[in-house]
Amino acid sequence: MPRLSADVITVTEVSLSVGLRTKLKKLLVLYNERYQAVKTLKATLKNDKETLETLFADANEYAALEEGVRVHTSIGDVPMKIVKGMTTRRLNIPKVLKKLKATLADLEDCYDEPRPKKTYLAIYLPGSDEEDE
Repeated sequence: MPRLSADVITVTEVSLSVGLRTKLKKLLVLYNERYQAVKTLKATLKNDKETLETLFADANEYAALEEGVRVHTSIGDVPMKIVKGMTTRRLNIPKVLKKLKATLADLEDCYDEPRPKKTYLAIYLPGSDEEDE
């Protein structure tokens, strides 16, 4: 026998003052423009990094990039390196709950094994506190 189901959606309307609505609309349009600009810049930076890696590969110098290289530029020294890594071991809670009465050796089995992370080109720009991933 088929069962009937229904979805109920509650909508609450809030009245905003005309001045607030006008300011919100202007700010949200500006926010959208900035958001789109950031998306475009991020895509451009990603392409630039791929180009840098290609330059090293084409010159048969990719091993130097993997070891780490420092390029002297007009903005200062710019270190670059291909970063490879592994995820850290973390405790798998469901396994621990299943083995509450376990020994220390059993507890060791509750950790997930590290997995390789995606490699990326790290560029450390002068005056920046963080690396550019």
